[in-house]
Amino acid sequence: MKDYLVVLAGSPRGGEVTWNYLYKNVLEVLDADLAICTTNKFLENNSLFQKAKFKWIFEEYDDFFDYYREHFDKNWENYFNKGLDTGLYTSGSIHFVFKDYILKNHIQELKNYKYIIYSRFDQLHISPHPPGVENKILIPEGEDYFGVCDRHAMFPSNMSEKYLNICDFIDSDETMKFEDTYLNCEVTYKNQLINNNLINSVSRYPRSQFTTSLKGEPTNWRVPSYKLYFISKLMIKYPDEFVSSMKNQISNNSALSSLFKNFLFTLNYFYLETRKQLGKVKRIFFNYLLSFKILNIIFGHLILSKYNYSSFKQKKFNAGYGEISSSSKVVVPIDKIYGNLYSSIGYRTTPLDQTPHYKYINSFYNNENINKEEYVNYLKKYFPEINHDEKLDIFKKLKSEVEKNPNNFFILIKRDFDLFKTGKVKIIDGLHRAAILKSIGTTEIDCFIVDEIKYF
Repeated sequence: MKDYLVVLAGSPRGGEVTWNYLYKNVLEVLDADLAICTTNKFLENNSLFQKAKFKWIFEEYDDFFDYYREHFDKNWENYFNKGLDTGLYTSGSIHFVFKDYILKNHIQELKNYKYIIYSRFDQLHISPHPPGVENKILIPEGEDYFGVCDRHAMFPSNMSEKYLNICDFIDSDETMKFEDTYLNCEVTYKNQLINNNLINSVSRYPRSQFTTSLKGEPTNWRVPSYKLYFISKLMIKYPDEFVSSMKNQISNNSALSSLFKNFLFTLNYFYLETRKQLGKVKRIFFNYLLSFKILNIIFGHLILSKYNYSSFKQKKFNAGYGEISSSSKVVVPIDKIYGNLYSSIGYRTTPLDQTPHYKYINSFYNNENINKEEYVNYLKKYFPEINHDEKLDIFKKLKSEVEKNPNNFFILIKRDFDLFKTGKVKIIDGLHRAAILKSIGTTEIDCFIVDEIKYF
C-alpha cells in the first residue's frame, strides 16, 4: 500500500502543461496514486483519466443547489445567501459538493492511505511537494482572504471525515456562532476547521504552486487576466500566488538555478515583479503630484471631467472627529463608490453594496433580519466602546432624514491614484449616508475630495 493519494476534485482545468508538473513534482516525488473526482460533463480523453487509479464520476447538476436540496434540510440556503458577492454562492457551493460526495461515497478508499492530498485540477506545482507530517494538515502559505486558503491541503487520512464534512457544517446551527462581516470560501473553511477542532493541526509551508487557466476556459468565479508569456494559452489566475511560489523557489535555489530549472516561469516572474515595482513608483509619484493644489486641479479637469469635476475656494466640514477641508468636487455613479471597513488585517476596501452598513439599511425594505445582524456584529467587534443601541437609533433617524431630502446629502472621499486612474471612489466620511442613498435608488452622489483632515 502506498502512503499518498492525490485527490483532484472539481472541473478539470489548467491543461496538460499544468498536469505534467503535477505528475513530476507531486505524483513522482511522493510515489502517490491519483484519484479524480468530477462530473460526467468532463469525461474527456486526457492524461488525467489515463493516470488516475480512481475515477469518481457523478452526474452533472444543472443547478448544484439541487444537491443540497437532496441531502440537507436546515441552514445551508441562508448560509450561502450571505455570500452572494464573494464567490461563496457560486464557486464555493460547487466545490463543497465534491467534498461531500467523496465523504459519502469514497471515504473507505481514502482510509487505505496514510496521507491524502486534496487539491484542484488547476494547481501548477513548480517545486517538489513536501512530505506528509504526522497529525498535521499542511496548507501552502498565502491566499487566505480573511480565512484559510482552501485550494490545496495534505492531511493524515484519519482526519478525512472531519476534513471533508464542510456541507454538514454549513447546514448546521454551528455556523451561527461565527460572526463574520465578509463570508467567503476561505472564511467558511477556517470556521469549519475551528468547529471540528482541526485548526491547531494546520501547519503552513512555503507556497510552491499557483492556479492556472487555459485562455478561454470557463470559470465560476475569477477570470484570469495575466498571460504567461512564451507558454501557449496558459494564464495566471492569481498573480500573487505565482510571485510567491517563484520567490520561494529562487530563495531555495538561487535565481540562476531557477532559470535552468524553470526558465520560462522565471522570465515571467521577473517581468511581473518589474511591472509591479514600476506601478508602485508611478503611484507614489502621482500621489506626490496631487499634493500640489494647482496640479490637483489640472488633473481633475483633465481626467475627472466625466464626473463633472469642479474646484472652488476651500470648504471646511465638521466630521465630529475632526475638521475636513475640500476644494474640489465630483458627481460619481453610486456603483463606483467603495467603503473602507475595519478588518482583522487593517482597512478593507469594499463595494458599497457589500458593506454591512448597506445590508443593514437595505434590510428594512426587504425585511431581512440576517443582514441587520451583520451590521450589529460589525459594531460589536470594532466599536465595543460605543452604545450600540444608540448608534442604531441614529442610523435609523438618518435614514428618515435622507429619504426626505436626498439631494442635501453628500460624502467626503479620498484623493489618491485610484480615483484618477480607475474612478474608484473611497469614502473617508459618509458611509452611512452613501448606504442610505443607494438603498433608496439614488444613482449619483456629490463627492467632495478631501485635501486635509485636522483631528480634534
